[in-house]
Amino acid sequence: MPGYRRFIAYVYEYVQGKKGDGKGFIKVEARNGICRMSFKLRGIQGRDSAEVRVYGYVREGNSARGIFLGKGDLSGSQAEFDLEMGEEQIDGSSYSLSDLGGLLILGKNGEIYASGWDEQPVRPDMIMLPSLKIVVCQRKIPMKTRKQIRIQCRYLLRRMV
Repeated sequence: MPGYRRFIAYVYEYVQGKKGDGKGFIKVEARNGICRMSFKLRGIQGRDSAEVRVYGYVREGNSARGIFLGKGDLSGSQAEFDLEMGEEQIDGSSYSLSDLGGLLILGKNGEIYASGWDEQPVRPDMIMLPSLKIVVCQRKIPMKTRKQIRIQCRYLLRRMV
């Protein structure tokens, strides 16, 4: 069927930049100019609810440029959410679905999940993200968690454009 594209990409957890366990998959389907992505993740840290930001990435030499695709929600030990966008000019950029090399999923608590479908290794630390607004947390956070957040913030700040 012309104008139809469908594939599945596996999602892996990344801890301190290293590829970890498989956490699920993304089903990508493009038809009539509309791209739909269905995320199915499992084995994630159990929680009530945690927002994630999803980025597509386009390879540019030795690095990659992140393009914001949308937000999802991780809740419980399994999470399912969907995103829908135009197949062309994703997030107002000049890039289309066919330009993307994969996806990066960033959780508010520092979780990093990624998937690649361009047959090249995924390096989350090489993906330059669009500027993010920094939100300061006003609640008390346990010392161990604060240290993890500091490490993750340093890691994310190095990657921001």
